[in-house]
This record gives sequence, C-alpha cells and structure tokens, in this order.
Amino acid sequence: MTIPDDRSCPRTSTLKAQRLFENTSDEIVALADRYVRYQKRASREIVVSYGDPDSPLVLVISGRLQVSSVSEDGHETGLGQIKAGESFGESAIVLDTPIAASVVASTSVVVGLIGRVQARKLFCDHRVSVALLAILSNKLHRAVCSQSALSMPRAYARVFAVIDAVVAENAGDARPLIELPNQASIAIAANVSRETVSRAMKLLIQRGAS
Repeated sequence: MTIPDDRSCPRTSTLKAQRLFENTSDEIVALADRYVRYQKRASREIVVSYGDPDSPLVLVISGRLQVSSVSEDGHETGLGQIKAGESFGESAIVLDTPIAASVVASTSVVVGLIGRVQARKLFCDHRVSVALLAILSNKLHRAVCSQSALSMPRAYARVFAVIDAVVAENAGDARPLIELPNQASIAIAANVSRETVSRAMKLLIQRGAS
C-alpha cells in the first residue's frame, strides 16, 4: 500500500486525540508523529484490502470506516464501524498475519497510517500497550454484540440493533446530533438490502424517532 507523505493535517494534538495515544508520554506521541502519514479518502473508497500482508495501523482522524469480510461468492458481511479516535489493524500487526478484513470509507475520511515495523515499536511502550489491551478487549465485546444482532431473525430488528449500537457508542458525546453511518454501511452491518434499511428508517421516523 502506497502511503503519501501528506503533512497538511494537525500534528501531535491530532494523535493525542487517538485512544491509542491519549495517555502516553509526549515523547511517544512525537515518535508516532514521525511515523504517521495522512491520507484523505472519499466515501466508499478502499482503505485496506483483505489479505494484505503489509497492512498498516490505521488511525481514524475524522469520518467513519466500515470493516467487512467478503465471501467467495462476493457476499459482503459487515464486521463493524470505526469512528474518529479509533484505530484498526492492531491484531494483524501483533500476530504478524495478513489482514483478515477489508476496510472501506463510510464517509469522507482522514486516516493516519503507520507501518507495521514502526507500530510494533510504539506498542512496546507500557502506556500504549495498556491502551492496546483495552482497545482489543472492546473490539471483542463489540464483535460478540454484533454477532448477537446478526442472529436476530427479523431484518428490521437487525437494522434497529445497528442504529442502537451507534447511538449507545455516542451516548456520552457532548454534540447534540449523532451522525449515523450511511444506508449502505448499515445494510452491510445488518446483512440486509439498502431498500430494507430505507424502509426501516422511514418507519422509525413515522414513530417519532429523530
């Protein structure tokens, strides 16, 4: 994967907003700043491809990403969303394996990419490793919840579960409005068609949701 050297984004303050680095020392943040390369991606543009043996650590600076897997017959299954302040690719780096999912931009995004060798150096810092453990534990919890939602037999129930999960994740956000993923991303996450998502959201609006 080509990582352009785009330094137009904010520097250490941006990295401090990342969960992986929010409690670490200024020295480690400065080191991460030396390693990171920023990219802007449009909605639906691929950020990481399935099976990439050199997939980087992906830091979401702004926007939202969709993580999914694709079966041999081309069916796409949503594995989760990654929002600003979160990261992706840690497990593949720790295990030294190809990435086991594809990552696509749900909205226009800015991401920070750090190569595997440099990411492992950062993971060796005690505070970063503690943050990494919390991040991976949270991802496991979300994966279990996501599988529970996918087991719901009714399509509308799966759509509502995806929306409810996004609302719950932003419950402590000071902003009055919550930006939902686009309908295509919700459809992938709920394993339904975009038309089903559209009908389900219209039903929510009719029932007074806003």
